[in-house]
Amino acid sequence: MSRTPLPLPNRFWATRFSRQGARAWELRTAIDLARLWADRGSPDEGRKLLQPILDQFVEGRDTTDPQTARRLLLQLDQNQ
Repeated sequence: MSRTPLPLPNRFWATRFSRQGARAWELRTAIDLARLWADRGSPDEGRKLLQPILDQFVEGRDTTDPQTARRLLLQLDQNQ
């Protein structure tokens, strides 16, 4: 399956948040993109993007965004 390109605004923000160290925003963007890819039939792409970003969260792992990311990863694994 060919890789679905990210919509341009999302690519811009994902890159910018990563460079600035804005991990929470980077995670939120990755959650949205992972959902988008899953909806387009490419859950593996979403998983590849989301997992490493979530792994960077040491503190605050029990807050809303990391919990949402973990639930989404479980859904992506179940829908392979």
